[in-house]
Amino acid sequence: MKVVLKIEEDISSLRDWDEFSEKLMKLVDSGFSEITIDLQDVKKISSLALGVIVASHQKMSGAGRRLVLTEISDELRKLLGETRILNMMNVG
Repeated sequence: MKVVLKIEEDISSLRDWDEFSEKLMKLVDSGFSEITIDLQDVKKISSLALGVIVASHQKMSGAGRRLVLTEISDELRKLLGETRILNMMNVG
């Protein structure tokens, strides 16, 4: 079973991160075979949010499941490339 998590705002404050982290971890723990994170509306993302994405990716990969990032803006793609996160993630 697959699910899409659409993020509709930047994840740049602690409150934003907490809300995002809670949503993503619930999905990861629900056992979906694939979670797609739609980042179309995200221009800024905190290091905490990047950390939860990487941790979720690793947890899902270890269980034979996939975490996919889609609709990545050029600005965000540049950041993900510079941090080498883009190289380890599934990008759709």
